[in-house]
Amino acid sequence: MKRSRRPPDPTAPTERQADVLAWISRFCLTHHRPPSVREVSAAYGLKSPVGMWATIDALRAKGLLVRRVLRPTGVMYTCAG
Repeated sequence: MKRSRRPPDPTAPTERQADVLAWISRFCLTHHRPPSVREVSAAYGLKSPVGMWATIDALRAKGLLVRRVLRPTGVMYTCAG
């Protein structure tokens, strides 16, 4: 008997994406504002925000983060919903 396998949910985050999303949520609760991309990068030990862009763009494409321009110095992201 063959088991039918459903394709994975394309909107489900990967393990790394879920970890970053959870970190952003905790930051929002603690600081009452969303983090900048540079702050997220620093939390993961990256010297440049370039390495975090792929993760953030993937979360945005899945509808889990929303891009908002909140201050003139850069773009911040907030959790969707």
